Amino acid sequence: MPRAASITQDHVNAIANQLKAKGIKPTVRLIIAEHGSGSQGTVHPMLKNWESGNQPAKEGVTLSPVLVRMLQEHFTQEVARATSEVQVQLANSEEAAADLARENQAQAELIEQREEEVSKLTDSAASLQGRFDQLERELAAVQEEAARLRGDAERAHTELAKAQLRLEAMPRLEADLAAARAECDGERQARIAAERAAAVGAAHKDSLDARVAEDKARIEALEAQLEAGAERERRQAADLTTTRVAVEAGTARLELADRTIASLKSDLTQARASERAAVEEAAELRGAASGE
Repeated sequence: MPRAASITQDHVNAIANQLKAKGIKPTVRLIIAEHGSGSQGTVHPMLKNWESGNQPAKEGVTLSPVLVRMLQEHFTQEVARATSEVQVQLANSEEAAADLARENQAQAELIEQREEEVSKLTDSAASLQGRFDQLERELAAVQEEAARLRGDAERAHTELAKAQLRLEAMPRLEADLAAARAECDGERQARIAAERAAAVGAAHKDSLDARVAEDKARIEALEAQLEAGAERERRQAADLTTTRVAVEAGTARLELADRTIASLKSDLTQARASERAAVEEAAELRGAASGE
């Protein structure tokens, strides 16, 4: 919207008359300085109007030759003086035109600068929107990974419960192993007794050796089963620890993504506000330049 001029033709006329009464040639700069407001483009045409309204009127008369010669000499002097004044006025006009051109150039550069700032803000907003969309995609991926990790954790909990059930059965296996060892010791004692009673017969001795061998094999099998159960328990405990760490890492990444998205939303809002302010300021500058 164009701004209303704060200086009028009456103001210019009054100031120019005051300067002329003091013997000072009125110029655009002097009038702006005296009034305290206005611009080159506003004051210059007003000063031209004042100058055109202060030209002396000419009347036709009949004069004697002597008076004509005197008037010619006087006219020559006046022409020289008027020429000098015209040259001064021309110089002032050129100076005012140059000032006006510089002012218009400054306004054009300021408008161009604001337009560049608006373009940069628009590009920044587009970049932030792109980053926001990318983070939303990454958030979806993190959420999917977190869901998968939760599923893995649930399966690990199930396997751990099974392992705990198997551990609860270990005392029974250990009792069987102790019984087998006791039986083996009994068999060993029996074998010793049988050896001492070798006279009973080689057949009885062979039978006892076979039973001892069977008992040893049974003991070794029970020990291997016990060791395998303990190894499975260790592996399942390690898997559960790894799963818990992965779930915690996924949760941390999810929280970081949420905070980053919130920050980018705030940056995007500020960038859009700055863009609107720059667009409004550029519109005002265009209006001011066109009005002046």
